[in-house]
Amino acid sequence: MSELPAIVGAYEHPLRKAPDYTPLRFIGESAATAMADAGLTPADVDGLAFVGEPMGVNYISEYLNVRPRWFDCTAIGG
Repeated sequence: MSELPAIVGAYEHPLRKAPDYTPLRFIGESAATAMADAGLTPADVDGLAFVGEPMGVNYISEYLNVRPRWFDCTAIGG
């Protein structure tokens, strides 16, 4: 098995705005559907990269039932 990272699934959420959706809900649903598109299970995911709220990567890994070996949470913007 290759040690190189790969993007193997993609998804674009159909909603642009929804009063009952938080940004983390959009991210979680989109990530879960991208995993399904790729045919991946939570056990197949070994890492997460996240931009935004510092604790967001923890919330998303819990939502996806993923136990990453590594994660990156970068807060950028301005």
